[in-house]
Amino acid sequence: MDELRRVVRKLGAGTAEASDHALYGIAVDLTAQQGVCAKLVNTALDDRNRMAIRSLGAATDAKGLRAAWRYALAEGGIPGAYWAVLTHPGADQALISEVFGDMHMPSHPVGAAKRADVRQLAAQDREITALRETVARQQ
Repeated sequence: MDELRRVVRKLGAGTAEASDHALYGIAVDLTAQQGVCAKLVNTALDDRNRMAIRSLGAATDAKGLRAAWRYALAEGGIPGAYWAVLTHPGADQALISEVFGDMHMPSHPVGAAKRADVRQLAAQDREITALRETVARQQ
């Protein structure tokens, strides 16, 4: 997000106090215009993921790229490999859809776990408050 914030600020868009979500929305809108922002974001992502691009770049077709993606997925090198697949000239639409699914589907249980954590923390806060009140009354 810091890199994205720098790119957006460089273009004179957004504000210093913009939330990460607002900043992301601004960047998506700007990159969709295929102008300077798109080039800056693309360059930043290429620079950040250069090793994965080089590694997956050895694949010459979608089959080899799929195998390289599966390996990266198993080894945990996901962000760089994701960008490398999306920008690889051998990636076909079927592979891109598969890779997107591999990235998207884990977000569902993560979101559910986060909601459960928030509920648990709220319950613990209520319990702590009640215990403090009990201790205060007993003192």
